[in-house]
Amino acid sequence: MTATSDAKACKHWGSGPCASETAVSARFASSAGAVVPVTSSYLALGDSLAFGYSQQLFNENEAIGDPAIAFEHGYVNVYFTYQKPKLNGMQLQNNGCPGETTDSMIGNAGLAAAFGIPGEAPCKYHNTEAEEKGGPPGFKLPLHHTYNAPQSQLENALETLAVDKLTGKPVTLLTLNIGANDELHSIGKCKAEITEEWTKEGKSKYGGATPNNRSTCA
Repeated sequence: MTATSDAKACKHWGSGPCASETAVSARFASSAGAVVPVTSSYLALGDSLAFGYSQQLFNENEAIGDPAIAFEHGYVNVYFTYQKPKLNGMQLQNNGCPGETTDSMIGNAGLAAAFGIPGEAPCKYHNTEAEEKGGPPGFKLPLHHTYNAPQSQLENALETLAVDKLTGKPVTLLTLNIGANDELHSIGKCKAEITEEWTKEGKSKYGGATPNNRSTCA
């Protein structure tokens, strides 16, 4: 059979050498498009860095409800991509909360009580910040993965570890960043203390010629 007759047979009957080629192509296409079942999870914990927050992105998206999908440019999403999740059957749960501190990550409910500490109200960004800034009652800035007060980020993480294990999608990868906001809070309290001392007494126990040239409480 000539090349011309092969082509005619393929076109008319779907037979000849093209039949096997088509079958092979179909198998490859089917394999490439197959959905790999989820068998493991990546759990990301942290503050604005994990969330992927930036003030510019917030300003650009605030008018349309600040959708969390706009903040998928942080290290968590980059690292998740490196895991080849579609090929390896991995899912992502990003618990990151902008402004989170060590205490607010623990929360002020059951886990704090277990640790014997007062803790801090969980994830202010999601639970109260919108209303505090004049948003409509009940409106909450969205997270990538929602957990509502009184549940804290760490409490939700413990729940996720248990549930994903039971459902055959155990957490095999976990990242955590926290602490930067703790330092910022400490600096803010220190500056407020120094300013109050200068206002009342004209000096501070921490020294300094003016309230503006002393910013550490040590």
